Amino acid sequence: MILVLLFIVIAGVLGFFYYKGLVFSTQILSLEITGPKTAKVGDQIEYTIKYKNSGNFVLEKPKISLYLPEDSLNEDSKTRFEKELDNLDPGSDGSITFSNIVLLGKEGEDKVATASFSYAPHNLSARYEAEAKFTTKIEEVPIDLSFNIPNSIEQGKETNFYINYLSNIAYPLENLSFKLDLIENFTIKSATPPSLDNIEWKIGTLNKGNGGQIQINGTTSSKPQSKILFSGHLGMWQGSNFIIIKEINKEVTVTPSTNSIPETTNTSSNN
Repeated sequence: MILVLLFIVIAGVLGFFYYKGLVFSTQILSLEITGPKTAKVGDQIEYTIKYKNSGNFVLEKPKISLYLPEDSLNEDSKTRFEKELDNLDPGSDGSITFSNIVLLGKEGEDKVATASFSYAPHNLSARYEAEAKFTTKIEEVPIDLSFNIPNSIEQGKETNFYINYLSNIAYPLENLSFKLDLIENFTIKSATPPSLDNIEWKIGTLNKGNGGQIQINGTTSSKPQSKILFSGHLGMWQGSNFIIIKEINKEVTVTPSTNSIPETTNTSSNN
């Protein structure tokens, strides 16, 4: 019982000081981050962080940090930018802009950037930190990606279908791959270009105006009149993380095998 009460007291004290520090940061420092509300995949965007010392004493050793949205690209392959500033006098303000950032993701996804400003008030040893966030929505992924496949396929008969892709993005997309979801009751016989696992096809680097095609041959054992869903994802590898930027799917109908349809013959009897 004593340990429980002690834990509650300690948690309360820590919570109080955290809240006090949070309120202190909000009252002393004004912090704002701005950027584009919408962006296309491949657009090079920038974020601007604005700050102002609204207090009555100097903010010493200030440092600004920009935490990039998840799945972003930049020239230095960083996920965070930091910059140390000069001491900030009362009433002083400033801004800093970070450029050449490319967002990755699917259409409609929200990408959140976070700005952080840390400092030590004059004559205080403790450091405080303020945060601000900004959200950009991906409005478009300028890549053409499509299935070229019949609306119906015959049970047991080898069928060819194609995945076509073309980039309209000015920024080169590196480490690009196409992943095909497992297709129920569909067996892949061959593919061009070949794939080691018949799931992923490595495309490599794709520049604006460049494209290609994947040809797949296979058969289905699904029952006639059943539906098969073909779906796949185009994305980029960042380390061990596969970032999906475009998805496609198409549903097809299975028709009876022509070999299994019995022949109908007209018979007549002579009376």
